Amino acid sequence: MKLERLDSLYHTAREMPAARWEEFLAVECAGEGELARTVLAMLRNEGEAFAWFEAAESSLGLFWEEVAPAQIGQYRVLRVLGRGGMGTVYLAEREGEEFRQTVAVKCMRREGAEVLRRFLVERRILSRLEHPGIARLLDGGRTEAGEPYFVMEYVDGEPLADWVAKGPALREKLRLFRLVGEAVEYAHRNLVVHRDLKPSNILVTADGQPKLLDFGIARLLDETAETGPAPLTPRYAAPEQRSGGAVTTLTDVYGLGELLHELLAGKGQAGVDRDLAQIVSKAMELRPEDRYRSVTELLDDLRAYEMGRPVQAHGVGWMYRASKYAQRHWIGVGFVVALLAASLGLWLQTVRLEREGARARLAAHVVPELFAGVSVKDALERNLPVLRKKWEGQPLVWADILEAGGHASALAGERERAKELFRESLAIRQRQLGAAHAEVLETRRHLEAVER
Repeated sequence: MKLERLDSLYHTAREMPAARWEEFLAVECAGEGELARTVLAMLRNEGEAFAWFEAAESSLGLFWEEVAPAQIGQYRVLRVLGRGGMGTVYLAEREGEEFRQTVAVKCMRREGAEVLRRFLVERRILSRLEHPGIARLLDGGRTEAGEPYFVMEYVDGEPLADWVAKGPALREKLRLFRLVGEAVEYAHRNLVVHRDLKPSNILVTADGQPKLLDFGIARLLDETAETGPAPLTPRYAAPEQRSGGAVTTLTDVYGLGELLHELLAGKGQAGVDRDLAQIVSKAMELRPEDRYRSVTELLDDLRAYEMGRPVQAHGVGWMYRASKYAQRHWIGVGFVVALLAASLGLWLQTVRLEREGARARLAAHVVPELFAGVSVKDALERNLPVLRKKWEGQPLVWADILEAGGHASALAGERERAKELFRESLAIRQRQLGAAHAEVLETRRHLEAVER
């Protein structure tokens, strides 16, 4: 993965005197000018980014040592929930005659113009957002001493890392990731880029709902004012953040890729499904323009994976599409395999596996081998009329058989026959499912691909 090379060069160069950086990168990145420029920009920008954090910590140092206030506005403080570069978060409570409300109050003193500006931007950003995956803004104001604060719903949940440590199944991890992605997608529709997507900024409630927290370094896309470099978390920052480049919604696509990477396999991807690894890799491309064009596109590819459909991150080769088709439509593919087996005298007992998933995977590997270098035209011409009489009364099953035959013909080089079968399958599915149905659109893509 490109990211691993980027990180390796970056951390190696950091151990050297700055005067040696260009010479080192010229040797290590010969012929890769863009990579060398990115690493060099990251190295030169790092000092400024960390200086901002140090200045923020310095200005807030005395405040952090103070005893928690007993009251903030109308809210009685119970305890400290956490402290960070932007302020302190308290667990607080508001009581009325007929209600009791537990909240999280984020408070900051008026020290440091840039720190204050970011705090107020965060409050304004949260006022725009109302989504089940984002901690909700409830109130705001200033203390008697003039310190700005805002009040958020208190999320009674566990850190994402703790949730992952319990060993949830892959489908649960993907479900949770989709929910996080939908929250980020919603923020983007409201012109907000989070810029700091990482496990510590996500809590998971008892019912499995992730809540995205901490918009402290988020940015409003419809506002251009920003003084100095934005702070960042180096472990999760996108390359353009580290190099001081433009930050866009694609920065959050990268952050989601890093998050999915950790959900799937911690620090490595050993044993991760190839399609999922490709999705992660595309989301985390070095250049923003090489990533998914939006969070929506990333989530669409993930849904395609979960439905057993081809993922765009993997490519659109015929062998790959045929493999994915076989996994989804193993019954239809099974008919074609049976046809070929009858004509070739093969035994199909090995296909009788206990689990449909295992059977689909076997078919996905066997079918291309059967079709390679074999003319299937005679087998199809001999057996399809018999199957037509048997299954034409069940149109969608017959459409599956026709499409499987189309893939078989294409793989065997019988492109004209493949076009005929895809067209007939497409016509049936359009009548049965409507022109906009996903299966209709997919069949049309298969037909267009074989017509090119």
